[in-house]
Amino acid sequence: MMPGLRRANAVVGVIHLAQAAAIAALSNGFAIPVLVAFQGGPPGTPLPAEQRVFSVSYGAGVVVFLLLAAGDHLLVAAPRLVNWYEANLRRGINYVRWAEYSISASVMIVLIAMLTGIVGLDALLWLGLRGDPLITLVPARPAAGRRPPWRVALASLPGSMLLFEIDHGALRGTELHGGDAALRALTDGLEAWRAAGRPQAGDLQVTIEPHAGRDLGGLPAPAPGGGADVQRGAHRWTFRYASAAVPGAR
Repeated sequence: MMPGLRRANAVVGVIHLAQAAAIAALSNGFAIPVLVAFQGGPPGTPLPAEQRVFSVSYGAGVVVFLLLAAGDHLLVAAPRLVNWYEANLRRGINYVRWAEYSISASVMIVLIAMLTGIVGLDALLWLGLRGDPLITLVPARPAAGRRPPWRVALASLPGSMLLFEIDHGALRGTELHGGDAALRALTDGLEAWRAAGRPQAGDLQVTIEPHAGRDLGGLPAPAPGGGADVQRGAHRWTFRYASAAVPGAR
């Protein structure tokens, strides 16, 4: 048993509960509207003005964040969980902390985004569901008698995941899953930039036009007239350097 740690968790949990109660008592009716625009026609139809779908009480959001933190500390101080919690700590794992953080971090990110003016429902869902890269820390299978290494998974490239395995502070290995196409696109783009004479950012021209088909890919590819194009929704994005044609056009 770790009586000092259990006592500290209980005290911190009660402090977070008191903070949540204080925020709830001091909060006013301040709420931030969440907006969305619904497309009324086929793909490519201009979106109408955004409409309010609901509002989020900012004080209530902060209270939820504090209650999650309080629940984390009070749970691991509970008689039925404290032995399991301390046994995992000796193995270098804190399951409850990461489970709580996977939710509270998303709540925190969404609240901060709304405070800075990001109020679109699609953007908030993306931010909330994506969460923080730290919550992708997952324990690997531990070796007998050893502290288990950690695997950090990062969404580093489109449609891919980069895994790092860290053991006692040292990087033991890396592994990339599903990033072949993204890596080829990045490599081709870098080669085209070098072949064009290393132009500056101001030399890049971007053209956006409606495109109803589905013949373009989600990653940039050589365009028939030079440059590269990619499809985003119902639009074709074409990138060309003003100073030189990009080689490799089909």
